[in-house]
Amino acid sequence: MFQCFIMMNLFNMVNCRVLDPIPQPVPDLGEDVDAEDRQALIDANKPNFNIFHRMFDNLWFWIVIMAELNVQFLMVGYMGLGSFFGTTPLTFSMHMTALGLGIGSWLVCMLIKISGPKLVHAMPDVNEDTEALERARAFSSRAHNSVAFANM
Repeated sequence: MFQCFIMMNLFNMVNCRVLDPIPQPVPDLGEDVDAEDRQALIDANKPNFNIFHRMFDNLWFWIVIMAELNVQFLMVGYMGLGSFFGTTPLTFSMHMTALGLGIGSWLVCMLIKISGPKLVHAMPDVNEDTEALERARAFSSRAHNSVAFANM
């Protein structure tokens, strides 16, 4: 299971390199704006589906991803290190499951980009009220004080 999380993390690192703004409705620009400027505004608002765009521009990205990949392989691939980390070597089907879950994160990102602002604006705005925050702080301080008395 640990392998699947690491594999998904590597795929997510590629997925999150290029962040798109949340698309906004194109405002009415009136008759003063020519067709080229209007089209440029519409094109700037479209999501970028190419997650491999400018993939080789950042050397540090590749250093980190290769280091993570090698540490992951060492932790899971060798019995001696596996006993230290509490892991065992994976079967071929486990590797394919991890690969499928990693590619699945790319598909989820694509679906989110297709859904656009409708999905984002449909999510509830979660704000914590001050009363709930004060209750949580009081509970936390009571718990902290009871632990402090136990240590004395």
